[in-house]
Amino acid sequence: MKKIIGGALYNTETAKEIGSWHNGSDGFNWCKETLYRTKAGKYFLDGKGGANSKYSSQSGNTWYDGERIIPVAPSEAGIWAAEHLDADEFAAEFGEPDEASEDTEVLICTIPKDLKTKLRRMSSEQGRPMGQIVADLIGAVQTTPLFKIDYNKQEVCRGMTLEEANKQLRDFIDDVYKENEKGDEFRIVDNNGDIVDVYTV
Repeated sequence: MKKIIGGALYNTETAKEIGSWHNGSDGFNWCKETLYRTKAGKYFLDGKGGANSKYSSQSGNTWYDGERIIPVAPSEAGIWAAEHLDADEFAAEFGEPDEASEDTEVLICTIPKDLKTKLRRMSSEQGRPMGQIVADLIGAVQTTPLFKIDYNKQEVCRGMTLEEANKQLRDFIDDVYKENEKGDEFRIVDNNGDIVDVYTV
């Protein structure tokens, strides 16, 4: 089945099948849902069901078996997969989840394919869940002191390590300033607003 929704094409024949679920019923109540991911990274459900299911179709006063494509956000796809697929199927698409804990929550997001490949490799090499690696990286960014450069007390750039700030400032002064250009002040300032170093040229 294929359908254009919101200007995007959803095609069960060309999209990757992630996994499927069946309610186990027969007759009018049977229902099956299959999760797909398009080549563009969009998720959707292909739902099918009997005349008494939520996917039924109507013609006049008669209800028949029906089928419907439903686009879902990555977070919704992850929730559906967690509820309807086994652990291996879930991990194959969304990564190995962390062990259950009161201090953690599930986060489903979309990242570039090459970054996901690198993250999977890091997880395999380090023997740690991908979620823990991401949490550690975010923690490292939050605790790494970053600095900015002020020019005559006006901010010109920020988000650098102290080494990067010093190098960028020295290179700029060496490349731009001449002997007859005097009086300008550059300051390296940390996240707390404290002046770390001052260059006067």
